[in-house]
Amino acid sequence: MPFSPEEFVAIIRKYQAAVREAVGWLRRKDFSTTILALARRGRLDADGRAHYEFHGYGCLVTLPDGRSVDFDFGFDERFEEGRVDGFDPYFVVSYYAQHTDTALGTALQEASSALIAQLLAQGTVVRPDEQLYYFTEDWQNPSPPTYRPNSLLLEDVPNYEAWLRDFCPY
Repeated sequence: MPFSPEEFVAIIRKYQAAVREAVGWLRRKDFSTTILALARRGRLDADGRAHYEFHGYGCLVTLPDGRSVDFDFGFDERFEEGRVDGFDPYFVVSYYAQHTDTALGTALQEASSALIAQLLAQGTVVRPDEQLYYFTEDWQNPSPPTYRPNSLLLEDVPNYEAWLRDFCPY
């Protein structure tokens, strides 16, 4: 196997650092007057080099330097906000593939299932639900990194049904 479990852990940690950077950019964005359901994508800086696109359970963020990081928000009943310290091996491999040659990216993709199985068997990672994996020490953290946009909920907009009819008249 071209990657050891330790090397895979280091790759995941680099991915998590990029997610934290992306969440930092999202925190700078003022969504307070935005109905997030209608603003699923947008710019994060004045010149548009950094941008975001919310999807399903997560968000794809392109950072100003051109790196893209895709991540899902994790559910944890202890917190209102989505956790951002979990990882999906597919997103980790995709992030890694941006920064290496094609052969190494393909090798990691082929090895990732076996590496995750090893990390689970060692107790290094846990998978509390079917969505994401977490490093065991991260999952046990009483104050994990979380995020929720400071946006308006559709139902909090006064007379939102009329507002929507005006916004989308068809």
